[in-house]
Amino acid sequence: MQGVRAAVLLGTYSEKGVANLGLFFSLQHLGADPALMGVVFRPESSMGQSLGNLRFRRWISANYMPSEEIDRVHRCSAAFASEVSEFESTGLPLHTETDIPAPFVGNAPIRLALEYHSEIKLPNECILALLHLRKLWIEPSALDSETRLPRFDSLLHVNGLDAYYSLRFDQIKNYERP
Repeated sequence: MQGVRAAVLLGTYSEKGVANLGLFFSLQHLGADPALMGVVFRPESSMGQSLGNLRFRRWISANYMPSEEIDRVHRCSAAFASEVSEFESTGLPLHTETDIPAPFVGNAPIRLALEYHSEIKLPNECILALLHLRKLWIEPSALDSETRLPRFDSLLHVNGLDAYYSLRFDQIKNYERP
């Protein structure tokens, strides 16, 4: 019902140091000053590994993936055992930053480093994690040459659990004032 959203791979390290990836489409911008993002996790009774890893390590990466990676991205939606790294299982390249204790996808054209702030339990028992945006990397190829905005038409998007889309840029409109 929410419509098409960016398919984002969230990267965490487990307590044992296993690099984990999970497919999410609930990452939201929550404000600019301070830069705050939010992501919704399933109820604790059915949650995967990402929230537990985030709680332990306090850091998570958000990786916006190119459309041509649809098969490997979708593979990350499977519930792998905690000792199995989705990086190794899918062949997605692991990238690290020395000052960020979260794994990144090496070929993600847009990567965010997010630090845990707090969480809110929602009425449906889902968990909204609030995250500070600490660093952002955008590959030059992911920017439109005229607008200098990210080219989301080259990134993978999803609606529901298994329907993937590409977007098309239409135009930029002037900011409306009364």
